[in-house]
Amino acid sequence: YVKDDNSYVPSDMYHVSRPKVQSLSIGGVDASKYVIRTEKYPSILSRRAATDLSNFFVTEGGIVVPVENDQKTTTNEILVGLTERSGISSETFKSESLDWVNGYDHEQYNVFFKDGKLFIEAGSDYATVYAVNVFVDYINSNKTFAVDTVISGTYSKGNDIVNGYSYNVNQ
Repeated sequence: YVKDDNSYVPSDMYHVSRPKVQSLSIGGVDASKYVIRTEKYPSILSRRAATDLSNFFVTEGGIVVPVENDQKTTTNEILVGLTERSGISSETFKSESLDWVNGYDHEQYNVFFKDGKLFIEAGSDYATVYAVNVFVDYINSNKTFAVDTVISGTYSKGNDIVNGYSYNVNQ
């Protein structure tokens, strides 16, 4: 607007600068229609993972996806951690006794879509945070998470989870 010494910016000018945002969808639905839910009484790490996920949607999609505790059910939800809807199945890690019988590794995680919900579940808080990071990388690259997509893996001690921090045991 100002090209030389005689130029000026009008006082009634209103200009908004917005960074370019991407369209993000989950299960074929725009991500702006979702709510992120944590356990009813989440750990600090689980809550942090949900907040980081919400912040990702703001910075990359220009949308606000609120974070709420698991106290009600809505149509489009991203369930972070073991919420009330997790239940015991081959896809979830709800029962420690069942996990023990099956020799379950508490560092495993799964990200999957089921019954209109995106589940980000893991056997530990560290693995949950790591799973959220993996999901963010996936949706940032693909711009969508289809209903038939499944991301599974294992959190390894020493992998970054939050701002360069990781769970590591000195041996």
